[in-house]
Amino acid sequence: MPQGLLVHGSNHFIVRGPLPDRNASRRLIRLWEIPQLAQAAAAPPGLPWEIVTKAFREDLEWVVVLENGEPHSAAVDQLLTELAARGLPIHRTTGPWLAPNGVDWPGDRFPELIAANETVTIREMTQSDSHVIETMLGDPDVMLYFGKLFSHPQVREWVDRHIGLYAQDRCAYWLVYDTASGEVAGQAGILRQQIEGKTEFGLGYIFRKEWWNRGLATAASRACLDYAFDVLKLERVVVTIRPENRPSLRVVERLLLPYERTVQYGGFEHQLYVATPDARHYREVR
Repeated sequence: MPQGLLVHGSNHFIVRGPLPDRNASRRLIRLWEIPQLAQAAAAPPGLPWEIVTKAFREDLEWVVVLENGEPHSAAVDQLLTELAARGLPIHRTTGPWLAPNGVDWPGDRFPELIAANETVTIREMTQSDSHVIETMLGDPDVMLYFGKLFSHPQVREWVDRHIGLYAQDRCAYWLVYDTASGEVAGQAGILRQQIEGKTEFGLGYIFRKEWWNRGLATAASRACLDYAFDVLKLERVVVTIRPENRPSLRVVERLLLPYERTVQYGGFEHQLYVATPDARHYREVR
């Protein structure tokens, strides 16, 4: 696991995990910037960062400096100079409160934990997840019924759009981990959709091939539906599936969701299934 340095003013934290994007960096600083490092809070479960109390400078692979006009201490300046001399790229952005225009960054949310159980852990995405998301959205087998493959820039746009939807709708596609191994298995979530002129909130899921047929899509769907009804207070959630997509139809069958009608969606015929908060049959394990 890579390690890096997160700097804000005279405070600096050695962090184990991938290079965090701007929003994640600012949220980590907000979480950890307290006088006594030993009392620092851990990152929410499922996130790939933790504070490292002891590490060699030679082991650092990335640096993020959040500037807010506060001068660095001499020790921090010396450390940054040493790391720059080693050739480490130093990523600089504004500090954790205000952007240059005096307004908080749109969509600036620390990735929140959505659900966690013995099978799946679900949290919001950040741009730091783009590399693993690209393995899904660029796989022809995974995207067979989606109708397109995503390039690297398109994956980053996908993540940005969903981060914006977290702020707008409090839901979108989230990242799904296999709880036992801690590995990313796929995406699942609740998304606002326009279906034949009507606004609906729909359940969706995309999983990496190596995690097919292990029950994770069903487990993630149950957790997403519970979140939709218990947290978002939605009155109904739909699932739209092309008739030839047998793997997704099997998930709906396991969830015991009733068929409502056939609709045209995204240029294709889809079967539409419905879940409601007063009928929690989807919780039954089959």
